[in-house]
Amino acid sequence: MSERLFTIRDHSGFSIGFPNGWGISVLFGHGTYSDHHDLRDWEAAKRAKVWASTSAEIAVHGPDGMMTLPNGSEVEGYCSPLRVAAIIGYLATLEPGATPEQVRAAFPAEGVAR
Repeated sequence: MSERLFTIRDHSGFSIGFPNGWGISVLFGHGTYSDHHDLRDWEAAKRAKVWASTSAEIAVHGPDGMMTLPNGSEVEGYCSPLRVAAIIGYLATLEPGATPEQVRAAFPAEGVAR
């Protein structure tokens, strides 16, 4: 992830990029692996003053693009706020130059803070 900033994604979630080159995408809008997976009203989040969810879908972005997570997919769904916070904390503290293999090896287990 080349930019070190916050971004929003189509009224569906957000991304954070860290100075170490790693980042996370957190989505909880229509069609994501979250409370709103089956929502067919694609404009609902745009009309809502506040959009909330008890779960979110995450993807991890490294210096070379999206990373395959330990679950074998590029995304992990139905993550709790505590799970998302644990992954954000982990990614933010990685050393620059960490490889995807190193990141996967120490990635917080799915059962941790889920």
